[in-house]
Amino acid sequence: SVPVAESLNNLAGVCLDRGDTQLAAQLLEQALTIRREILGELHPLTVQLLSNLAAAAYRSGDMERVGKLLADAERGYRGLNVAGEQGLAQVLLNRAILLRSNGSVDTAAELLTEAQQLLTKRLGEGHPRIAALLTELARIEAARGRLQLAREAWQRAIVMLDQPGMSDGVLARALFESALLLRRLDDGAAAEANLVRLLELATALSPATAELQTSAQLEYGELLVARGAAAEAVASLEAALRGLEGQLPRHAALRARAQEALQRANDLNKR
Repeated sequence: SVPVAESLNNLAGVCLDRGDTQLAAQLLEQALTIRREILGELHPLTVQLLSNLAAAAYRSGDMERVGKLLADAERGYRGLNVAGEQGLAQVLLNRAILLRSNGSVDTAAELLTEAQQLLTKRLGEGHPRIAALLTELARIEAARGRLQLAREAWQRAIVMLDQPGMSDGVLARALFESALLLRRLDDGAAAEANLVRLLELATALSPATAELQTSAQLEYGELLVARGAAAEAVASLEAALRGLEGQLPRHAALRARAQEALQRANDLNKR
């Protein structure tokens, strides 16, 4: 029945959150079979499952399957016309993310433009869902070397994300990525402001974002050293090094950066 398919879909979401992508995919396949039999191929709930299956395939690293499922979902939502516009916008966003990761940034930008037009038409320019499109637009523009356009997109996204009811974790990630871009643009003051806001959020963030907090402390410490605020820099860099203790070998470069910056901060303190 349709309620059984809905339960399977919801249970699959729980499995994805727990990291059991294989079981999630199996449950979604069962739900898809039921919805196809009862509702047909061209029904919003059937097409939705193609999108959910793509998410499961993405988590498991099967990018070829992700691409196929997203293409199938896009065709399905386009077939629904107006009724499929919001779902289509999400699929186009996901396809843009996939294309950007493969280096196809121009095609990704085209899909994102269409997605933004669809969501703006349905929800209005200030709707929170637009923020997700803006964050991806910022990444795409940065990848294309259009750094000022990327900066503008991050600014608009952060304003939307820094509202009651929005995810602090998503806001923290946006603040961090924007700060990295601002450093590329040599705007240390603006980068510092974003990192300070991020670190203010840190106490409310989940343990899963601890690595982001550590990276922010490192970036902030380096900026403080650059402007000669040695005492503050030492505190931030020592906190970053504590966060990096016992981390995986892939963090060796971050540890080296933090140690080098801490040495420079200590040298400044001695002067």
